[in-house]
Amino acid sequence: MDEKRAFMLLVSVAADGKILPFQAIYQGKTKLSLPVATSSNHSDAMDAGFKLEFSGTKTYWSNQETMCVFVNDILVPYFGGGKAELGLPIEQKSLGQIDVWSVHRSKNFGSGCEQYIVNKLLSDLDKGESLPTLNDSL
Repeated sequence: MDEKRAFMLLVSVAADGKILPFQAIYQGKTKLSLPVATSSNHSDAMDAGFKLEFSGTKTYWSNQETMCVFVNDILVPYFGGGKAELGLPIEQKSLGQIDVWSVHRSKNFGSGCEQYIVNKLLSDLDKGESLPTLNDSL
């Protein structure tokens, strides 16, 4: 019988149509929960920037720590690369739209990832709030 595992896959598509590297989150508290480096296509996934994370919990759901890894290791480098490609200053504002799950609503998410994002705009659109303007305080 084949071993079966559930995991969460965070898939991100930028407004320009680019698919950002995936983040896969596995249940468990150590790297032993992750696919081994000798797994088929593991090196291809790592070369493409994929992130394989253990949740640190009894579930495979995204949480504060895994979201901050996503922001720091996938989203911010994408924004930085786009700014460099367009010749924009690093201070140029960026907008990331994230669908709203409980991990995104927590005060810890915004403040916990703030160390990774100098210029961030987060909006909770499901509450009917409008997008902030570029002049609004972050």
